[in-house]
Amino acid sequence: MKFLIFVLLSNFAAFTAAWAQAPVDWYAEKVENRPFVRWWWHGSAVDSVGLTYNLEEFARQGIGGVEVTPIYGVKGNEANDIPYLSEKWMDMLGHTVSEANRLGLRVDMNNGTGWPFGGPNVSPSMSARKLVTRRWEVPESHVIDEPMFPLPSEMKQPDATFQRAIAVSRSRTIDITDRVLKDGSLKWKAPEGGPWRVYAIYSGRTYQKVKRAAPGGAGLVLNHYDSIAVRKYLARFDEAFEGREWMIPDSFFNDSYEVYGSDWSDNLFDEFQRDHGYDLASGIHEFLGDNGNSPERKRLLHDYRMTLARILEENFTRVWTEWAHSHNARIRNQSHGSPANILDIYAAVDIPECESFGQTDFDIPGLHSSGPSRPSDAAPSVLKFASSAAHLAGKPMISAETLTWLTEHFHTSLARCKPEIDQMLCSGVNHVYFHGAPYSPKDATFPGWLFYASVNMSPTASLWEDADGLFRYITRVQSFLSAGKPDNDILLYFPYEEIITRHGGGHYLMFDIHKMDRVMPDVKQWVADIMEAGYDVDYLSDRLIDSLTVTTDRRLLSRGGNSYRAIIVPRVDYIPDLTLDKLGKLSDMGANVVFSDDISSAVGSLGVPSEHLRRSGVSMIRRLNEAGGHNYFISMLRDSVIDGWVPLAVNARSVMIFDPLTGRKGLACSRIGIDGNIEVKLQLAPGESLLLKTFPYDVDVASWRYVAKRGTPVDIVNGWSIEFLKSDPQIDGVFTTDTLAEWTSLPDPRVRVNSGIARYRVNVSIPDVSVSDSWLLDLGDVRESACVTVNGKEAGCVWSVPMVLDVGCLLHSGENELVIDVTNLPANRIADYERRGVEWRIFKDANIASVTNAKKFSFGDWEVVPSGLNSKVKLIPVIYE
Repeated sequence: MKFLIFVLLSNFAAFTAAWAQAPVDWYAEKVENRPFVRWWWHGSAVDSVGLTYNLEEFARQGIGGVEVTPIYGVKGNEANDIPYLSEKWMDMLGHTVSEANRLGLRVDMNNGTGWPFGGPNVSPSMSARKLVTRRWEVPESHVIDEPMFPLPSEMKQPDATFQRAIAVSRSRTIDITDRVLKDGSLKWKAPEGGPWRVYAIYSGRTYQKVKRAAPGGAGLVLNHYDSIAVRKYLARFDEAFEGREWMIPDSFFNDSYEVYGSDWSDNLFDEFQRDHGYDLASGIHEFLGDNGNSPERKRLLHDYRMTLARILEENFTRVWTEWAHSHNARIRNQSHGSPANILDIYAAVDIPECESFGQTDFDIPGLHSSGPSRPSDAAPSVLKFASSAAHLAGKPMISAETLTWLTEHFHTSLARCKPEIDQMLCSGVNHVYFHGAPYSPKDATFPGWLFYASVNMSPTASLWEDADGLFRYITRVQSFLSAGKPDNDILLYFPYEEIITRHGGGHYLMFDIHKMDRVMPDVKQWVADIMEAGYDVDYLSDRLIDSLTVTTDRRLLSRGGNSYRAIIVPRVDYIPDLTLDKLGKLSDMGANVVFSDDISSAVGSLGVPSEHLRRSGVSMIRRLNEAGGHNYFISMLRDSVIDGWVPLAVNARSVMIFDPLTGRKGLACSRIGIDGNIEVKLQLAPGESLLLKTFPYDVDVASWRYVAKRGTPVDIVNGWSIEFLKSDPQIDGVFTTDTLAEWTSLPDPRVRVNSGIARYRVNVSIPDVSVSDSWLLDLGDVRESACVTVNGKEAGCVWSVPMVLDVGCLLHSGENELVIDVTNLPANRIADYERRGVEWRIFKDANIASVTNAKKFSFGDWEVVPSGLNSKVKLIPVIYE
């Protein structure tokens, strides 16, 4: 017993010591802090050798987990396709799970192939519905004698179900459904008061099929409004996993809601009547817009959209979530696109997931264009729907489908990835999911198996050589952004019912990520105004208001335990009475509730400390940490420099700086400002990012290293040699040049069509390295990443802007050898393939599309993309303080 007590006390002492030390160190890495990847299985034509190879590569480079999503197959490879959820397919999934467990990886899984949910077990009776109507003009005293069903063949609705017949005149509406005879014909004589318009209303089918489906996964899209259909659909997975419960994934995934045109349900009239107390069919003429966008139509659209939103959440989201929980799995869901308040749909699942799509035009010097692109849809105001719901509902993980269609194929650089990811992290994301990594067999030839809309974050991509640097960076940042609790300042009331009331056009309104500018332009501007004033913000829905209480110090506390300083309610025409009542009660309890005509004026009147960094245009996010202080992530995503004292909007005694790029850390120079909050000395160049950690007490750690002075750079101009360590096509020999040049300018014509790694080597003489505290190696314009050795010792890799390494500890007085291994993009190689007619587009369905949406295009039309070192290389002496 004494021995046991001694062991317990020893363990407690060790735990206490570790806890006391932990706050000043990097957070211990957890697998969920690493980036994950969507893993496309082409035709599910996988084998155990290829699965193990891919998973080992993921683990080696720092990926934390995979999401298995089967898609269309490879031409000519049909014999190796494996039907989805078949015995063999489940064996391959089992091998994946076993190998992932061995390697310390997590496995997630799509609840279908491609998207949306659907497949061969979805019969027409289980498939997505749409409203179908027919109209007849009937003069008074005339008789209509028309078959109601089946519908005419040209309407292509063989499975449509007749629901109602309504006759409308200028002054009357008559339900004439009971005039439909057993033979399916409507016979009705129009009374006086005409002319009359007769509407026949049907529950039709969209006949949408699963997009990019894999073998065994093709079929109709599921009716998401029908809980019985949803349960039948999920029963297929119950059968597949029976006796294989050990391989059930960590989470099941659903892609963005892209059930297009599914605006109806068989029981919609009954559900509508239950919700609103009147008959939607009686206003069908107004609903369809036959009288324009009248006030009556606005009311009908609002009520219809509210009912559709409710049945989507009740019959799909909740049913699916409960099903996953019954299997001890979680749900990861992209709610955007839903015809519902996506805040509430996000809040109902375990892991809300947003997405980025396209490329943001960042004003960062040295961040060169990566070929054709499309404008990004991932503004903070869009990304924040997922993180806001998670913050209010107490969901610790906020995921993001990242880098979708970032660039044209074969043009993606690691440098281009970083600012897009930083923007997502500053918007509350702490679980990056790359989109994606196509599975390729181990012996796949260049360019490997590819997916048409993804960044190729897999071993077949040239960026894979140095991608571990990006992965380590993300892991470090996400470890900070997963610790503690969110600390956003303001709740912005999201006027969902205002939007669905005022938005005319078609009755089916989806909150599509690509159309947020049109659906909610005011909301995007409100978020921008709040952030430009120096505050961070979460959205608040009518339902999530119920989760709020008020603390003794007048803070608003959410169900998830996160607090806010104020609620801002923008001026809108429609707020539900219940919401107004709840807001009034919160105000009576002491909460700061501001009804605003002008958002900028409203935030200025709050009396809440704002962040100088955010007001200055620096992207950032702040969280409460376990030490009683705050964690900051800051990223300079514009052409601006910080070099001096910066006030923070929090009280603290000390601040540490952590560099997620290099792993450096140290105690920052700090002082107390005139407002009682702390000020910290920062140095941040465009493209750079840092983590700050504040403490309410003094910490005793080594000081952060600041640059006090930069001396005259030493330009390394002459004496360069270039050889190709790895190249397709193979390039032998050593090229010497007295002028540093990117390698496509070398005399061998193969350098303009190759993909590979070139070694740049040069000797540089430094008479006295001790004239400075250290030396920075500035590689300038690198195309695209570079690993450096100095005098035979590794100095590190550069892959993000600015392309600079501290190499002072490796230099000595006299002659020094620099070796720089540069990896380029595969764009020149694939362009050469296209020009020579090499058959590399071997994929079914979307057989490699262009980011520009051009229907006719050839990658062979591309100009030569620069490769290698594209500007001067410098050694810069620096003095530290």
